[in-house]
Amino acid sequence: MDITESFECSHFTQLPENLLKKFYVKDITTPRTTAFTFKDDGFFRTLKRKVKPIWEKNSGSAPTVQMKFIIDSLMTGFFIFMFSAARFNNYYFALIA
Repeated sequence: MDITESFECSHFTQLPENLLKKFYVKDITTPRTTAFTFKDDGFFRTLKRKVKPIWEKNSGSAPTVQMKFIIDSLMTGFFIFMFSAARFNNYYFALIA
């Protein structure tokens, strides 16, 4: 199972990649099933390098109060509609949830 795309999209710093180097076993023997490549001079890594300073400048180390409110509201709405769907046997509530 190859999770290269998920790994590359989830980590903006080199820290996780440097950590993985300790556990390197060997190169893969089967060809990749996707056309995406993650070479240092390729599109995705170049994009990450250009986005990283902007992302670091505009993001803090913790979620903002506004973001916490949005997440809490979404979660509350999910539970309200989920329980309403179960209580009233209503598929529309389940669809919204």
